[in-house]
Amino acid sequence: MEENNQSQSENKINLVQRIKDTVTAKTVDYKYKKLNELTLKQKYLITNIVKISTKYGDKLVAHLEYKGFKITHKFRTYLPDRFNRISDEDIEELSSGEFYLLYQGKNEKGHHIIDFNKVNSALIKKII
Repeated sequence: MEENNQSQSENKINLVQRIKDTVTAKTVDYKYKKLNELTLKQKYLITNIVKISTKYGDKLVAHLEYKGFKITHKFRTYLPDRFNRISDEDIEELSSGEFYLLYQGKNEKGHHIIDFNKVNSALIKKII
């Protein structure tokens, strides 16, 4: 009986350790999210913006991440077509890891409202 109790106790300790190991510093990588799937007013760190060619023309894809409870969520999202006019220099600056994307939802015309904030700074640009 004593061995059985000890074995159960060890299993509980092992379970707790496995959960702790799984949760600690784990990265969850989602392939793509639509803009309207982003949480309103959540700051997403921009790690990169790339221009890709699709069958519908050139598109900008933002690589975003945010830290949840001990989990870093990483994913990509297509930016609206009007962002294709952004210069290569601005894309490079936004990709520096010093900017957040802040999704504000849609306006009355159905356009996505996106703000860019510099890390540890005030709002710098609002594009509707």
